[in-house]
Amino acid sequence: MDEAPVCYRHPDRRTRLRCSQCDRPICPDCSYDASVGQRCPECHKSVGTTQVRRVRDMNALTAAPFTRGLLIAIIVGYLAQIMVVGFDSSLIQTATGIENNELWRLVTTAFLHGSLFHLALNGYALWILGPPIERGVGSVPFVTLWLASVIGGGATVHLIGGYFAVVGASGGLFGLFGYFLVVGWRQRKTQAGRGLLRQFGFLLAINAAAPLFFPIISWQAHLGGLFTGVAVTTMWAAWGGRGETAKSILAGSVGLALLALVAFL
Repeated sequence: MDEAPVCYRHPDRRTRLRCSQCDRPICPDCSYDASVGQRCPECHKSVGTTQVRRVRDMNALTAAPFTRGLLIAIIVGYLAQIMVVGFDSSLIQTATGIENNELWRLVTTAFLHGSLFHLALNGYALWILGPPIERGVGSVPFVTLWLASVIGGGATVHLIGGYFAVVGASGGLFGLFGYFLVVGWRQRKTQAGRGLLRQFGFLLAINAAAPLFFPIISWQAHLGGLFTGVAVTTMWAAWGGRGETAKSILAGSVGLALLALVAFL
């Protein structure tokens, strides 16, 4: 068995714990509980003071305003779809639209859905995945991660998916899956990390298999969103304990780079 590393602040203490933000080894005395994993004192300080909340509040969307806003937006988008004739004609992602440089469709199509069941499925996933990430990294980094993943999913559909229209927020949701997979992998030597890998690896396997039984599901959007989420989260981790503004700029830059890739190819 490999010998455990030493705490970066206490060289006489060996530990298997690692900061979920910068990945440095930390002993229990240097560990601060975060929404996902633990943080070292420096990363804890960069995020802000820990607030004590009731369990009911921590599970509520009131603690995650941008997640709540995204949920409201996709519900309103679906209602407009079914109530206003032609509402989605300039918003849905189509190959012709993207080739005409209507790149906004890569984002707006995430607020449209093919059925009430499709909306409920994606809305429930966002409700489960969004709040812990938003509380962990901050509201603006969370939404830029989601948007970059939406663009990544749409870009993958356009580049390798063929000529068909797509709707739904699946690319963004798979980007959130990617976040948890990276966090779990970086904490794989801890019980919490192994639990994350098992839980989200299982959910990811189910979702990856779904297109085999339902060909209408776009596996390209899932794949592109997942890769984008993994890439952004890995870059966040490589930067260490940077603030919310830096994380937002990095995720936004990835999204803009993907838009540019689609525009020039």
